[in-house]
Amino acid sequence: MRTKILSLTIIVFSIAIAIFIVNSNVLAQQETDAGSNIQYPVSELGNCKNKEDCKSFCEKPEHTNACLAFAQTNNLMSKEEVAAAKKIFSIGKGPGGCTSKETCE
Repeated sequence: MRTKILSLTIIVFSIAIAIFIVNSNVLAQQETDAGSNIQYPVSELGNCKNKEDCKSFCEKPEHTNACLAFAQTNNLMSKEEVAAAKKIFSIGKGPGGCTSKETCE
């Protein structure tokens, strides 16, 4: 009886690990595919020169609309994700009155 339970546990655990590895690889490929067609500098994002520069640009609240539009146009975010982000940003402040990613964390 214990052998059957142990065997079943090992099989279930192995399947879970396999699923995790496959999902990780798929997500990594999607991230690579989504960002691979961006040509720098990006005029829509303040002429940012690389990914890090664009990220810094988009972390400023006054650039939210431009960044969300760019993300949707370039398939970096879905229409639904952009709508959810716009709804959050329309509130103006997060929990406890935070106004940036750093202060909200």
